[in-house]
Amino acid sequence: MKRLFDVKENLFDNPKPVDLLASLTSFATDDDDLVLDLFAGSGTLAEAVAGLNAKEGTDRKSISIQMAEQIEEKHFAYKKGFRSIAELSRKRAALAIEASNGSGLRAFTLASGNMKRWAGIEAKDPDTYAAQLEAFTDSLAPDWQPQAVIWEVALREGYSLTAKVEELDIDTSPTFWRVSDEDRSFTICLDEALTLDAVAPLGLTKDDMFVCRDTALDDTLAANLALQCRLKVV
Repeated sequence: MKRLFDVKENLFDNPKPVDLLASLTSFATDDDDLVLDLFAGSGTLAEAVAGLNAKEGTDRKSISIQMAEQIEEKHFAYKKGFRSIAELSRKRAALAIEASNGSGLRAFTLASGNMKRWAGIEAKDPDTYAAQLEAFTDSLAPDWQPQAVIWEVALREGYSLTAKVEELDIDTSPTFWRVSDEDRSFTICLDEALTLDAVAPLGLTKDDMFVCRDTALDDTLAANLALQCRLKVV
């Protein structure tokens, strides 16, 4: 860790030995296996996998999970700008991959969802119900971000954290995204409005899943898309 971060003091108390974890990983896994670390700590296993790939020319992938446990102010890591163990682990993985000439780091942070949740109302009268329904005309929470919504939909649909998300190169005004995970995929659009002409270049079939905002559809478009593909709305 001192070498990766170019520091002289310890950034983490009692880090696991990288060489030992690399040896265990090499012995216990195949060249293209996925290695899961449920308690990542400072990210030692992520560094070990990155170094092992560089050494053996393999394509192992790793997933590291670490809660955002706060770092005490007196600790050297805090003085270097790290506020949680998760931040330190994420940075270590990035440096290890860079040092090993690898690529493909993807980081997720635990956060509240982007979909509004119906919490009920206290006053049981028609006007209050009407106001609440109006507030839920758009199901997306304020300040939502496209990538966050796309990943939330993907995870709800059972897609893995290693799924591929790419923007489609289609000459239409709405923006379409394709999410692929091994042998399945779906297309999603989060624009405020859609038309049949805009969706036509996708060439949707009965086997295709298409996700869009409920507010982007009128009754005619919703009926047509439901006949063409597996339509889901957010």
